[in-house]
Amino acid sequence: MKALLLSLLLLQLAAMAADRYRIQVRNQFGGWQQYQTVHHLPTASISAQRRAVQTGKQHRIIDEDGNLMELLYP
Repeated sequence: MKALLLSLLLLQLAAMAADRYRIQVRNQFGGWQQYQTVHHLPTASISAQRRAVQTGKQHRIIDEDGNLMELLYP
């Protein structure tokens, strides 16, 4: 019984894991540098857009698998 409850709890925790999105900024050599990790895509988008305008540099948001979610220009 305890093993069953423990396995159900672990399954729920895995299902509740939040997605993570990485905000990256393009450096002067054309590569991408890590800036910030965010758990909410709309928040990541707002933060990256504001920073792109402030710094004048291109930013992008990628998910945990490395898929491009959004590309932001200043």
